[in-house]
Amino acid sequence: MILSVSFTTQAQDRFVKGHYVSIANDTIRGWIMYRDTYLRQITFKTDLKAQKQTLGENEVRSFAFENGQTYELVNFADKNAPSNLTYARKIGGDVISLYYSHGQFLMGSEEKSYFIIRKGKPSNSGEAMTRHQKNVGALNVLFNDCPEVKDNAGKTAISEELLLDKLGEYHKCKSAPFKNYSPVSRKRVGFGVFAGVGMSEFNLSGNEHYEGTSFNRSTNPLFGLIMTFTPAKKASSIFSMQVELLYTSMNFEGTYWTQREVSGYYITINSSTTVESQIIMPRFGFRLTGRSNVLNPYLSAGISVPHIAITDSYDTETVTINSGSETTESEDTIEIGNTGFWLGAGLKKNVGKRSALFADVTASFLGIDGDGTALMIAPRLGFMF
Repeated sequence: MILSVSFTTQAQDRFVKGHYVSIANDTIRGWIMYRDTYLRQITFKTDLKAQKQTLGENEVRSFAFENGQTYELVNFADKNAPSNLTYARKIGGDVISLYYSHGQFLMGSEEKSYFIIRKGKPSNSGEAMTRHQKNVGALNVLFNDCPEVKDNAGKTAISEELLLDKLGEYHKCKSAPFKNYSPVSRKRVGFGVFAGVGMSEFNLSGNEHYEGTSFNRSTNPLFGLIMTFTPAKKASSIFSMQVELLYTSMNFEGTYWTQREVSGYYITINSSTTVESQIIMPRFGFRLTGRSNVLNPYLSAGISVPHIAITDSYDTETVTINSGSETTESEDTIEIGNTGFWLGAGLKKNVGKRSALFADVTASFLGIDGDGTALMIAPRLGFMF
């Protein structure tokens, strides 16, 4: 419940460094709240500790983030329709410009007019044909003075890559400069360390030798390394890959007792089992992080690949028949090495430009030699460099 509330309150509250250009053509630098799409307003701060300002079409002509992602105020209204001013992401252009907002493109110029070009799959064939004809008609008008571009522009499915490519060809045909506004891709790699406590449950109900044996919970320290990788083209990405290398141990004590009568003899079996395991566990997965400059909630999940597990099992069994007893001791091998999966949830607190503290809880599900399972719940604290 706490995690859900955190995502609700924090998920859209991340400010990214950038600037905006005012209606008077002044450049004002500061921090802009990042959203995947905008309408007619932005939220701006002169610095992260300053008060929020809500600015709109009367104050802001355009704005951009530090990675080059640029938005301009443009009219997305269909021809002869009421004005639909929107801050749209600029993709490229000069003589003709291309914008994207809310699932559709806008391409054109003041001289040739602007046309909405829609992508995506329509609900029926009739709508698909109508959309295709409108898109081809718009591209024919825009590229009419460059036949070699116009003839091929409408022959493939509409996408950002296609339109940007054709726009570049058009500018080359007109010997005009072409500017690509695609954001600079920054691969953000984070390294960290963590430590915590692993609380593990052990179950060998699928193994006949241990059927009926009740194992206690194992509580042992754990520690390891973590790496996150965010291929971020957006100014603020919520998705990243996560890799971990975790070390812990699992020590279980199991007991079993039964008594039965066979042909007039009372047979009592009393056994104790000790399982000791040292585990190195590589884990691979992904992380979804709420956008915030203060406290970032996150969810993570992935798989744990077959890992190194040094496991020893010691059994002591005492069989009593009437008044006579016999005790035997044995060793067994239990392999904890099947592919498992894990889930996690936590909070990250930024404490510097790149460093952060984090606290989370992960649940790991492990297979045991095809005969049982192990579940490890691990609260952890860590630091990202």
